[in-house]
Amino acid sequence: MHQTPGAREWLIPVLELLPSWVHPWHLTLLRAVLTLPVIWLRDHPWLAVWVLILSSSFDFLDGELARHRNVTTELGATFDAVADKIFVLGTLFFACEQKVAPLVVALTTSIEVALLQVRFVEWRWKITTKSSLPGKIKTWVQSFGIAFILTREPLLEACAKLILPASLLFAGWSLLNHLASVCTPSRPTASS
Repeated sequence: MHQTPGAREWLIPVLELLPSWVHPWHLTLLRAVLTLPVIWLRDHPWLAVWVLILSSSFDFLDGELARHRNVTTELGATFDAVADKIFVLGTLFFACEQKVAPLVVALTTSIEVALLQVRFVEWRWKITTKSSLPGKIKTWVQSFGIAFILTREPLLEACAKLILPASLLFAGWSLLNHLASVCTPSRPTASS
């Protein structure tokens, strides 16, 4: 089966529906901006979950659109990572307050901030990185955990209390992958 470079074949018809003036970074920005409606709608659980699903859809589509149009950049990948962190940390702090163990929130915040710092170094040193499988799993597990909490359904909240700590394993794995890219001998020296 022929595959369009970088694009998922089944998704191409959807990507083709987007007007040419819609750029991947527009979708990335929407991901971050949709943090606010999720927070505002936290007292309307299922509306908040639908906004979260919309936000996650934009998170999925931004990279696919960039690959399909052959406009991927390291800055775009870094912006995507920043938008993910704004969404996850914003909703954890303000929409899921009191529902997630403080230690899980503190560890999630610490790892996400460390990931941002390493991503900045990668971008600054022009180290080409791709989203790793652990990073993608981490983001999806976090999104599911947040969605489960937003529902206010006791069984789903209990599941969230199990999967959000599990997301820390994938976050740590992702951080180690990014640190390895920075710590390889081929990185530029301080004088370059």
